[in-house]
Amino acid sequence: MYVYEVDHLLNNRTAIINGEGLNSYLYRLARLNYFENINFFITKMKVEPRSIENNDFDEKLIEEINRMSGVPVSILSTRSCNNYRTEWGDAVFQRVKMKTTVKFCPCCISQCLHHKNIWNIAPVTVCLEHASFLVDKCMNCGGNIRLCDLMKGHCKYCGFEYTQSVGQHVDPDTFDYYVQERLQAKIGEVVHFSDDFLLNLSFADLMTLSHHTFYLLRGLKSYVINKNHILKPFSNAKKGKYDNINCHISYANVYWVYDKLTGEQANFQKMIRDVRLSMLKKRAIFWFRYEQLFMEKQFQFLEQVYKKTKTQLESELPSNCNNKNFEMTTVSERKEKVFCSAKYTESTAPEYKRDDFFRRDEVASLLGFGGSRQHINSLINVGYLKLIKSPDHKFFVHRDDLEGFIERLGMVYLDNKDNIQNGISVYDAFNLYGKYGFKLLTMVQFIVNKKITLYATNNTMKIGNMFFDKTELEKVKMILINERQQLKGYTMNEISKMFHIDRQTIHLMIEKELLKPLKIIDYNDGRKNYFFNKVHVDAFRENHLFITEAMEEFELKYKKINSWINEGKLTDVFQGIRNKYLIKRSEIEELLKTTG
Repeated sequence: MYVYEVDHLLNNRTAIINGEGLNSYLYRLARLNYFENINFFITKMKVEPRSIENNDFDEKLIEEINRMSGVPVSILSTRSCNNYRTEWGDAVFQRVKMKTTVKFCPCCISQCLHHKNIWNIAPVTVCLEHASFLVDKCMNCGGNIRLCDLMKGHCKYCGFEYTQSVGQHVDPDTFDYYVQERLQAKIGEVVHFSDDFLLNLSFADLMTLSHHTFYLLRGLKSYVINKNHILKPFSNAKKGKYDNINCHISYANVYWVYDKLTGEQANFQKMIRDVRLSMLKKRAIFWFRYEQLFMEKQFQFLEQVYKKTKTQLESELPSNCNNKNFEMTTVSERKEKVFCSAKYTESTAPEYKRDDFFRRDEVASLLGFGGSRQHINSLINVGYLKLIKSPDHKFFVHRDDLEGFIERLGMVYLDNKDNIQNGISVYDAFNLYGKYGFKLLTMVQFIVNKKITLYATNNTMKIGNMFFDKTELEKVKMILINERQQLKGYTMNEISKMFHIDRQTIHLMIEKELLKPLKIIDYNDGRKNYFFNKVHVDAFRENHLFITEAMEEFELKYKKINSWINEGKLTDVFQGIRNKYLIKRSEIEELLKTTG
């Protein structure tokens, strides 16, 4: 079998289809050159398979594709999702990019199997060329569609041919089709300045507006299309967040809310009225998350409309969410046994304004770290945040404490990210330097100790939207590497192999102080990593023997050693730990001297 190294153009080439994504183009090139799959390109370009699946190609990879295919770099660069990331920023890009599944227009792929770059964007739900909904599930079995399966042409679950799919027609005269026209026109479009509030927004601004509006729309009935549909824009059940119809209805409702905002504002007022009448739990935090939108200057006009609308409705409707208090109630015995994995302080105050307190998952969302409380627990346990237990046995962080934490980070505000020559987002920093131990808590410690500076382009709490100077992060990387070098010691797995024991036995040895960890690293998901001093562990292992080792080294019989243990002449170090004898070498040597 011969392996050919291709250092020239591919023998068989084809033009890239209008709007086609780079990953789709590579699949077609592989098939055209009789490669079984795209592993050739993965090896040749030294790229992660995930990057190809996500259509995430940097300039170096694009130049390599240009060298093999002959397609100009100017065209290739517009067909990568990295182009969207650069234009919109990481926060918006990660919010709207479909992760592991794809969708397609049946009419578009009927002549040639391919996948367009714009179909990677979740809010894009309709093919405007054919006035057809995009298909995001197998029409035979309902299974999710991955790019590799789409390019093979059939469902991996049931074998259904995707070219046989039939798209659902969308009437071009409807409001939701008009929304898709406006939304897709904004991708890559220069912002227009006019009296229309939505026209003044870029695509990134529109997605930010939609994301915050979703907090208020969540749980309400749709105002357009199917008016019995309950809006669930954040639903994760069976990838509900990226469900094509769900996205279609959700973004159409956002457009409906802000339509004619500079005029009568009837739609916006109706939504605010419905939200205030809603009895959904957590509604207080939804108001707060929506109001975070007004920290950005492009939404100052909306802030004025919002305040005016709330003032007008204040006298009309009672609020069921503002000033909601914790009430003193009789707590059952079971509720009193609430377990909290973070340090907390009990409060005896009878009442709290709910608007001033946030649960840990709410704090995580406000800081841009999803809804995982584990991230917040790590900050609480070292004292960066203070957790309070309310009289009804619930745990909260006070608004002032959260704002004080943000101030303590000392962000430097810039007009543009490009003002930092080597700017890198917090998201990318975690991905790039996480393997060296750069996690949330580590990041905060370095910021507080003035080792790195956190930059932001607007007044926001979301750390995920901020960025660093990569030059400073490289210095932090060296600090982390040096710490690990000094930390070098035995891990749990190495101790397990050395003593032929399991992890539970190691924990018992730690409790009995037979082993003392040099350092314990806490991870955000609750796991712990133990490191043990090599010198101490080696000395302990050298001074202790198992019975089989003692029999071999000192030429003793099992019965003899066992009798010494039973008579108390030898100490079983593992007593109460494991049903296995571990004895001291010094005691055996002493016994052999006295017994001759």
